[in-house]
Amino acid sequence: MEKDKQVRYPDKLQKIKAYLERKKLPERVVFVVMGIVATVWFLVRVIPKPQRATYPCMRVAAPIMSSFVIWLMTVTASVFGIRKAFVYFRKHRFLAGGLLLFLGLAAGMVSMVLHTQKSYARQYKSTADFVPNDPLGVAQGIHPGRVVWVWDPDATNENQTGTDDGQIEVSENDDYYFLKKNNDQLVIDTMVARSVRELTGEPTTGKAWDALFRYHNQKKYGSADPYQEGEIIFIKINATSILQGDGGHDWSTWGPGLVKYKPSWMDHPDIVETTPQVVLSVLEELINDAGVKQEDIYVGDPMKNVYKHLYDMWKEEFPNINVLGNDILFTGLDLEALGRVPVEPGNEDVFYSDQGHVMKDAVSDKLYTILEKADYMINIAALKAHSRAGITLCAKNHFGSQGRQSAEHLHPGLVADPDDTPVRTDYGMYRVQVDIM
Repeated sequence: MEKDKQVRYPDKLQKIKAYLERKKLPERVVFVVMGIVATVWFLVRVIPKPQRATYPCMRVAAPIMSSFVIWLMTVTASVFGIRKAFVYFRKHRFLAGGLLLFLGLAAGMVSMVLHTQKSYARQYKSTADFVPNDPLGVAQGIHPGRVVWVWDPDATNENQTGTDDGQIEVSENDDYYFLKKNNDQLVIDTMVARSVRELTGEPTTGKAWDALFRYHNQKKYGSADPYQEGEIIFIKINATSILQGDGGHDWSTWGPGLVKYKPSWMDHPDIVETTPQVVLSVLEELINDAGVKQEDIYVGDPMKNVYKHLYDMWKEEFPNINVLGNDILFTGLDLEALGRVPVEPGNEDVFYSDQGHVMKDAVSDKLYTILEKADYMINIAALKAHSRAGITLCAKNHFGSQGRQSAEHLHPGLVADPDDTPVRTDYGMYRVQVDIM
């Protein structure tokens, strides 16, 4: 019950703001309402217990409150100055009246533009501001700021050629990076296990995952509970090359079963996605070491589907896990026959702070319900280059979490749009990955 009572105050402020914006209210009205709410909330929370001013939720409210208070002071000063100026004019005290009129008009102009100004972080003037091993921001994680990097050249075959056998269907006769013959599963298992142990500082993989579950629940709910049977774990992968279409080859599949095929450069099988061997390693650790029930695990990229070679690899070892499928955008699929669990679109809107300025068609989106229902999410992204985003990691992997036919509407929020040349490189430009994170 304690989890259900958890209140996320920053989320509530954001929801109030989003609700007011949906009502198409003027910016000034939204500003005033948000200012009153933030000010009252800040005072009610902080006056009884001043140390609450350092809480993250108070840090969200404080700038809204301070902007509102300053705006209120300028409005008051403007009204007072103009009214007092006319009193002095009637008394023929023109110099004093003129000064008060000037100050009143100046305060009025400040109050008119204050609520529309954007706030940016400090602009760094030189590379000297960026000190090695002294990162910006507040460190996060079970050991705040700890990052683990594991590398073993024996994990993959660096001599794979990326060539195919001349057949349209992808098989082990080809020579692509994701095939079993080009990946040493035992080495990958060892690397992933070492990663979670070093990240947590625990001596065994099972204890490492238990520590991660407990840390997550402590941070989110205030109680360091372990994973419990029935709690949902969603493993988000990148399956970017399965495209939408009206059937057949437009799905990047060949014949029944969502078999991967190779029709063109865009759908070429060596496009970089989440490597299935890494997912298998995580599944093995969750189920065999951490004691997670197979039935509690969901794997997939909600906006896409999972190719047969991935499905077979995971299901062969863990037949009771849930592999997601999409028959909303990919009409005509028999997901039940394919062994897939259909995704469901959610009803709640998530809003982008850009508000349609850069991303004209992306004011809000729906998420798939798996993201709302999951108690834990493991984001297994792909370290790769993207022509319009640069290096993509876990944030851009969620382009596949929203319920539209594609993520094209989010791309104007990237560095390069619409081609490969970075053009949105100036300070203060909107970045959609920040909203997604």
